[in-house]
Amino acid sequence: MAPGAPPVPASPALGTGGAQACRKRPSWREVPDCPLPPALALQAAQMSEDTGTGSVEAHLRKYLTDLRLPLAYHPWREHAKRAREGWLDWAIAGDGGFIMRELKRQKEKPTAAQEKWLDTLERAGVDVGVWKPCCVLSGRMARELAAVAGIGGS
Repeated sequence: MAPGAPPVPASPALGTGGAQACRKRPSWREVPDCPLPPALALQAAQMSEDTGTGSVEAHLRKYLTDLRLPLAYHPWREHAKRAREGWLDWAIAGDGGFIMRELKRQKEKPTAAQEKWLDTLERAGVDVGVWKPCCVLSGRMARELAAVAGIGGS
């Protein structure tokens, strides 16, 4: 280990080999959209990513407030000129861990630049993913945030 380098912790989840030695969660590419009944699928298709009170971002902000999670996020409208292309929308930390998420409309996929960041951050051991309206409507977002808050499983 190089002088000044952080030690590699030994833990049941990661062992001593780092993030690639023993993955405890599937890759962001392997997580399918949440299945929804037809009525909710229609609602998901109409839900905005980041505008309006019913948007994915509005739900996320409400959950974060309710859970009192410390957070950092990239408000792209204000800082897009300074951010690296594709940098993820949200970085969220709590007693249960740290995650980074990209918000998308139901049928949207990450851009090539976003995929590159998702893959790079995942290889570095960061819990990354994409949240869409189906993640709000199925409860996935709430479950993942509760886990980050240290009050539930993912």
